[in-house]
Amino acid sequence: PNLGCFISRIGAFPDRLQNMYFNFVLLTRAIQKMEPYIAAYDYTTGVSRDDRAVKRLVPRMLKAVKKAGVIFDEKELFLGPSGRELKTEFQANFRNISRIMDCTGCEKCRLWGKTQTLGIGTALKALFSYPDRAFRGRFTSLDFKRNEIVALITTYFQFSRSLDAIEMFREMYQDIVTDWQASQTTQAI
Repeated sequence: PNLGCFISRIGAFPDRLQNMYFNFVLLTRAIQKMEPYIAAYDYTTGVSRDDRAVKRLVPRMLKAVKKAGVIFDEKELFLGPSGRELKTEFQANFRNISRIMDCTGCEKCRLWGKTQTLGIGTALKALFSYPDRAFRGRFTSLDFKRNEIVALITTYFQFSRSLDAIEMFREMYQDIVTDWQASQTTQAI
């Protein structure tokens, strides 16, 4: 773990930290809403070991997401006098991010960026294109492709890991501050 790199790229920018938490909340709420659909989805890969792992891990993820409780009500997100304009701006910014990812030179960064963009796009699609009742029962009105479901879950996992890393870096930073303060106290004596 490189604390200096973390601070220079993310930690010193509160808006970047807020964006990470916002995206995590958005993904969490989408998975909560989609829970019956995600639980019933056929994840068969043809590789028995992977299929067993998915059958074990997806219910654990859904249980953890459910445990978080309803974080926000997406129906109220774009209400108010400027709600329609805010939603249009939000959609335009999201499309712009997707186009920017097409221009990324690093193949690995492009892959992760496109996957995360698709994952967040899938979350937005679930939250704003379908009523809650669409995720109960037969799912006949839903139009989610396999790659969207995989990207949603993968993106949720990546953001989860990122938030865990933020906590680790905060602890590292606090340890350094504590050690520095102790050394200052020692020098003063």
